[in-house]
Amino acid sequence: MAHKRIEFTENQKSQIYARDRATCAFSGLSLWLLDIGIRPNWDMDWVDHIRPSSAGGDASLENGICASSTFNAKKRDNTSDNVFFVQSGNITEDYIKVFGIPPKTLIEQLSRLKNLEPADWFFNRCIANTYIGFNWRCNLELNAVKHKRDDIYWFNSAWKRLQTYNKKRNTNKILERGIVCDSPPFGTTELLRAEEINTQNDYFEWAESIYLMYKLNYELLNSYLKNKRPGDRTYLINEAKNKQGINPELLSAISIHLDGS
Repeated sequence: MAHKRIEFTENQKSQIYARDRATCAFSGLSLWLLDIGIRPNWDMDWVDHIRPSSAGGDASLENGICASSTFNAKKRDNTSDNVFFVQSGNITEDYIKVFGIPPKTLIEQLSRLKNLEPADWFFNRCIANTYIGFNWRCNLELNAVKHKRDDIYWFNSAWKRLQTYNKKRNTNKILERGIVCDSPPFGTTELLRAEEINTQNDYFEWAESIYLMYKLNYELLNSYLKNKRPGDRTYLINEAKNKQGINPELLSAISIHLDGS
């Protein structure tokens, strides 16, 4: 008989996310989307089984660890990979053995995100589900790819998460709790407006208000990945430098990639 995988509940996911300071155990990547801002190159938070379900691992808080969707998928093909570089919000001995001194950015991230609360997972998932809806639109328009679950499905899911956040949230606002970095990334102000939303209509208006900004950056990354010739990529980057609404971190990332290729 095939082993039945035991999944974590949303409440468990939210507790593990806060306990692990929204940081991927395998990479140190921040999975708090207010650290990312509005751009298409981001990753979804995921809860990984420390002891795999297939080996008898349960869905308990002690057996769960925060990972990114990408690294969780990589581990799925290698269930013996239990080398964690960040665990329970702290640098591990394995990190020190492999990398030595952690960068100041990671130290700051872990220190700041210790103030996360389980309710914040629902706020983060609201943004993530909104972004997935944006990806559906952009994929259809730019790449002629049509996924089964459309943008409205993901927007409704985002609204549901935001409602849960509003029920569970701290009385203090996100900015008051010190979980946004001192130099917020591009689009953070617009994302924080979601905290003021109380109706579904207001949510849809908010999503539409940030969509064009997301789409502009999606188009840039999509064009960069499609055009492999250095000359085309150089032209694309130079053109993007003169456009308003381009995320500077995305622009810097593809510029560095081009310089090293």
